[in-house]
Amino acid sequence: KELSTTDKKFITDLFAPLGLIIECTDEDKMDKVSMIAGCGIGYVAYFMQKLEHIARSYGFTEDETRNIVRNTFVGTLRHLDETGDSPEELIQAVATKGGITEEVLENLRKGNFSSLFSTAVQKGYDKIRKFTEEFKKE
Repeated sequence: KELSTTDKKFITDLFAPLGLIIECTDEDKMDKVSMIAGCGIGYVAYFMQKLEHIARSYGFTEDETRNIVRNTFVGTLRHLDETGDSPEELIQAVATKGGITEEVLENLRKGNFSSLFSTAVQKGYDKIRKFTEEFKKE
């Protein structure tokens, strides 16, 4: 709130080469950005690790496994960037009724994957809020 327009521009120009800039007007928003962007790298890598484990169990080599999983993620992101589709739209396009993808996703839903994931992220958020409060006391 106390930064001048010139100061904001200087800071933005300084950090822009590092990636996306989200202006946070309070600590809570900064914590939430950290939960999605900062920790999100770990969430995505964890999911990739699980897919690699499955690919290896199917008999693919380490190199094949790495290439399959990484190219799946890169291709998905490229498609979303090029089409402007939302993840929901892409899911609807690939999860055809009665198909294999629909079967897998339905089993994730039945297993409450969404709820489990949301709860796990909330636990992380609770922890970051605790750290923020402790930092304020110092």
